[in-house]
Amino acid sequence: MKLAYILLIIIVLIVSIAGITFTGQLVGNYENIETKNQDDIRAEIDPERVGLEEMQTCLEECDDEDPCTEDYCNEETDYKCVYIGIDSPECICGECDDFDDCTMDFCNKDTGNCEYASKETCCGNGNCDNGETFDSCSKDCLDCTDYDSCTTDSYSYEYEQCMHEDAETCCGNNECEETEDNSNCPEDCEQQEGESSVFDILINEILINPSEGAEWLELYNPTAYDIDISGTWIDDIIDGGRNPQQIKENSIVPNHGFLVIEITKYNTSYFNNDKDDVNFIDADGTTIIDSYSYIFGSSIEKDYSLYRLPNGGEWQSEPTDNPTKGSSNV
Repeated sequence: MKLAYILLIIIVLIVSIAGITFTGQLVGNYENIETKNQDDIRAEIDPERVGLEEMQTCLEECDDEDPCTEDYCNEETDYKCVYIGIDSPECICGECDDFDDCTMDFCNKDTGNCEYASKETCCGNGNCDNGETFDSCSKDCLDCTDYDSCTTDSYSYEYEQCMHEDAETCCGNNECEETEDNSNCPEDCEQQEGESSVFDILINEILINPSEGAEWLELYNPTAYDIDISGTWIDDIIDGGRNPQQIKENSIVPNHGFLVIEITKYNTSYFNNDKDDVNFIDADGTTIIDSYSYIFGSSIEKDYSLYRLPNGGEWQSEPTDNPTKGSSNV
């Protein structure tokens, strides 16, 4: 009897434990079913927002590699990429440079087109604009120089041509004008009485190594009047060398003519035969009227002279073996 009671108690415990386990399984299965149904319902209502709470970032890279758009993505754009055009001439019109220096290039943002305006002044536009000259813009302007010293050359912007006006004063127009005389314009003005002086006289020829007789130099008067050179001096190196020789009284150089001065100060040579200075000095003994310096590698040959060509012109680099003492050089 006692054993049967114990068995009954064991059976009751087993049945109770089994019931509790079954009930727990049923409850768990019910909760899973309920959760799935809620997700299904949310997905049906807004599929894109499923799990949105866990994904608050942009889903892709927004750079479209277009320099003319501003690319961004944030909470304000609902985490979607947005592209907004940049308001700049380069992005609206593109490149507007027409490579023409004579136009101003700009972008019309209203029309989205490039526009070009001609500059008022521009070297290279085919017009000689006001203020431009041949020197500043040879592309457009004429060279108006006529190489006539008696005209004033200019360009007329009004008539689009060169203008040449006679100069008020001009040496070379065959008129001796008010500001001209024989000293500043011998081409037009004759020499007047009293205008010539000893300072017009030039050393014209020199013989420094004669085979016989004295050394000499020739003076030339290019003016239209005779000139008295009495009391003037001939010297070599100033304040050096031999003492100067004074020219005697009543020494006249005729107009357009010559006067030969023989150097008789010393019985020996006065001028050196390889290098020296020859000076024609005023009667005051200090003011140089004309001078010439020569230098040779060795002694100049006998009876060769140094000379100007033409008379009163440039000194010649080589001496001549045909001296023209007291006459025109050839």
